[in-house]
Amino acid sequence: MEWRQSNQRMQLRRLAGFVRNTVKFVNFPVVRVFADGKLDLLPEKWLEGHKNVNLSQIASCFPSEIPSSSTSSISTEIFSLNIENLSFTQFVSLGQSLSILSEEKLDQKQIRKLNKARNRELTFKKSVELECFGRFLVEKCEEKGITRVVDVGCGLGHLLGWIGKKLPDVELVGVDCNSGFCDKGKKIYGDISFNSVEIGAENSGEFLNLLEAEDQQTALISLHGCGDLQETLIKLFLEADGKKVPLLLTIGCCYHKTKKPNNNEWILSDFLTKELQGIEVNGSAMRMAAEMRFPDYVKMSAEERERRLNALTIRAMVEVFYQRMGINAKDEHRSKRRKLGSTIAEVAETLSQRYSTDESTKKLWTEQLNAIEREFGALIPKVQLLLDIQYSLQPVMESLILLDRLQYVAENGVNATLIPLFPTQISPRNSCLNAER
Repeated sequence: MEWRQSNQRMQLRRLAGFVRNTVKFVNFPVVRVFADGKLDLLPEKWLEGHKNVNLSQIASCFPSEIPSSSTSSISTEIFSLNIENLSFTQFVSLGQSLSILSEEKLDQKQIRKLNKARNRELTFKKSVELECFGRFLVEKCEEKGITRVVDVGCGLGHLLGWIGKKLPDVELVGVDCNSGFCDKGKKIYGDISFNSVEIGAENSGEFLNLLEAEDQQTALISLHGCGDLQETLIKLFLEADGKKVPLLLTIGCCYHKTKKPNNNEWILSDFLTKELQGIEVNGSAMRMAAEMRFPDYVKMSAEERERRLNALTIRAMVEVFYQRMGINAKDEHRSKRRKLGSTIAEVAETLSQRYSTDESTKKLWTEQLNAIEREFGALIPKVQLLLDIQYSLQPVMESLILLDRLQYVAENGVNATLIPLFPTQISPRNSCLNAER
């Protein structure tokens, strides 16, 4: 589905209303679920109703079961909707109906065709992303008379190399903060001008000088700009001379890697700022926006769901252990925090080795961990419900972020659309913000 600015304000208002009522379920690191008592947030009626729910059957449903008395609230004044009056099924269905994300899939025949034609130097995923993004860019370049392309986050330059084969007369400029990528890219693609630049507010003038070339029509592009990069590029595009830079194509990802996760500083548009006044949507909620799509989540096998649940509950119990023992593990690398073991016994052994404890301390820690497991073990079904709630909110959170960015472009007087460029099984982050002037 393509989203245009004509219908985005109403949809953004609905999303904001729904988020006001539901952000409490995602505004915290899920591993803190036991340590911070977050299971108390779960509506009691959902606990019972969740037992017999088949998520795959409601993943793409429109909320037709919602009571008629609530219908007007959902369509016009969703702010007044009491989420806890809905059943769990109605809640999930309502969230899915508010999503603007495309869930297009490829059939096996299409996959085989793409795999046969792909660049063997790249992964299948990367090759398809490059092909789909590149085809759309070439179409826009021909339509807008583009003579120059600047790719930010270009890596080794594979996308620009693909474009160069299709548009041999277009000047190609690659920008990446990793100088190693730029140096290696120069050896692969001699016709690309590589620039090692880390783009931010402090050097926006320097980048604009690079972007705005005299007597050129430049397209600014970025395929999966991480963290704040998409926001930065939108702002730089709007600041640039429209006659010199008439086209922006950008797909964002890893929204939670923003440098400003608190106090709603990530919000760009005046419209959403007002709609969410008094409600904070923080970095943990933004992390949910960057998770796997809900339809893919519900298709996981029972074994996959069990492994995911077990890994989470183990980490959540360890958070309680850290809290009670006064251990500060916040500086540990994420890979260490995840590699604890699949049982409490394995965790006790891992932590004892990691902190080089003596035998008496190891025994004490093992006893503490076993006690925590007994204390929280019965709550595991509630953790599964919380996980299902959080993943059902993934499309809501990502839709909110994307429409906010589209609205911001509109508030600055530029036409823009959101266009899905590749199927979600290739990449869940497939919505391209296309701004033109």
